[in-house]
Amino acid sequence: MMRKITYLGIATFLTACLIYLIPQLNILLSTHGDGWLLRKEFILFSGVVAWLFMTLAMVLSLRLPVLESITGGLDKGFILHKWAGIITLTTGLLHWIMKVVPKWLAQQGWITPQQKIRHMAGTAPEWPIELASTGQTIAEWAIYILIILCIISLSKKVPYHLFRYIHKIFPMIYLSMTFHTLTILSKTSWWSSPSLLIILLLAGIGTVSAFISLFQLIGKKRKILATVIRAECRGDTIDITLQSEKPLHYRSGQFAFVRFGNNPEQHPYTIASSPVNPLKLRFVIKALGDDTRHLVETLTPGVKAEVEGPYGCFDFECGLERQIWVAGGIGITPFLSRLTTLAQQGGAETPTELWYCGRQEPSRELTELCSKAKVRLHTVDTRNHERLNSGILLQTISPDEKAGVWFCGPASFRRILHRDMKKRAVPFQYDNFSLR
Repeated sequence: MMRKITYLGIATFLTACLIYLIPQLNILLSTHGDGWLLRKEFILFSGVVAWLFMTLAMVLSLRLPVLESITGGLDKGFILHKWAGIITLTTGLLHWIMKVVPKWLAQQGWITPQQKIRHMAGTAPEWPIELASTGQTIAEWAIYILIILCIISLSKKVPYHLFRYIHKIFPMIYLSMTFHTLTILSKTSWWSSPSLLIILLLAGIGTVSAFISLFQLIGKKRKILATVIRAECRGDTIDITLQSEKPLHYRSGQFAFVRFGNNPEQHPYTIASSPVNPLKLRFVIKALGDDTRHLVETLTPGVKAEVEGPYGCFDFECGLERQIWVAGGIGITPFLSRLTTLAQQGGAETPTELWYCGRQEPSRELTELCSKAKVRLHTVDTRNHERLNSGILLQTISPDEKAGVWFCGPASFRRILHRDMKKRAVPFQYDNFSLR
């Protein structure tokens, strides 16, 4: 799965290289080590890379099904979205530094000043120079704002609701950067190059994506209304059942974004019910943050909800001879959905076992579901300092056995299991719910 987003990131970078080299290769080769000319080329190249990765991040934010299938799941797409933002920030900062710092050093007499400003010859239309200058000014202020917003977004200490609010500003930053990209071309020879067509196409796609985001139209066609018909608190978790107005067709293991009542924020929750009845949706939610803690304390039957989805590629349908499920705490939710489905179908046809790790005994519901679904249940009680590790799981898998692992739980535990399963070439599926 991670290879897909790696390849997409590499493809984006190679596209940036192509856009730059088509019109600039001869100029680059003729610099002959001239520092100021190389600086100018680096400014152009870094600007293309930054803008292209920002376009990628903008498109990924739309949660399109086609992109979800390409990235291997919306959660993997969010990882690429995050790194596209980091690359945008890094290359954008380098772009600005190379634009400003050498001039300042020359003014201080620390380096040899540029002898002559050599404008790039081109066949661009005679746009007013003021337009390109305005674009540069807007982009300069946008990069300042971008730096601040990215630092805040990457900080885990920032509350989720503030994180989402900050993200609503990014489309405006993107539109500013796109304006700068298009207007600065009036100073280059790119208007007579095929690169212009690629830039205009990508600018159109990115601009449409930005306006869809600004007008809060993301996922609009995948939203349905529902009503809470059951809300049962169990310690720091709440078990919720929704009655939806329209059927939500999903697979076991998928998740949805849910917004309750008048709360403007939506959160991703795994669907714990069986897809056999698409009108009733069950979610088991743990109080992990301010919003979910408030939800556990206040949610009651009758509250309206908005559900957007389904999303995710946590797929139990495969050609493997045996399935091994590992759940950590609240990570049991995708397996509850699958267990319910298997119980309704008379039990699993593929040998399946569930390793449940938690600070409490498995519920009676879970035990009964495993029995009806013909899934073998292993319990690891972490209160007694019991720990499940890769060695225990690998001992149950023979070298020639076609078995796979499905995991939902803490990220630190997942990384260790994934690393060790990869060494043994054991298929490993998981969902990453760290959406920031």
